[in-house]
Amino acid sequence: MATWESLKEQHPEIAGYPGDDNAKVAAAWLIDQCGWKGYRNSRVGVHNRQALVLVNHSNGSGQDVLALANRIREDVEARFGIALEMEPGVIGSCP
Repeated sequence: MATWESLKEQHPEIAGYPGDDNAKVAAAWLIDQCGWKGYRNSRVGVHNRQALVLVNHSNGSGQDVLALANRIREDVEARFGIALEMEPGVIGSCP
């Protein structure tokens, strides 16, 4: 798990709010830094102005959206050592 101090040292412009035992880091900033904002494949993508918004462009399935969300989460964790929590939660399976 990344610490706030080391993240701030490596990325002085990071958006976040340090606390006593942990820190809240802006997920949109992390996603944007990984280059996902504006990403688009043939079915789904990430909004070009808001990195937290996933978009179904053309007949994408729920599985397509979840697969993209998981790729983003894996990328953020690999780069920053931060595991993003998915919001809203997903219940059951998607068609």
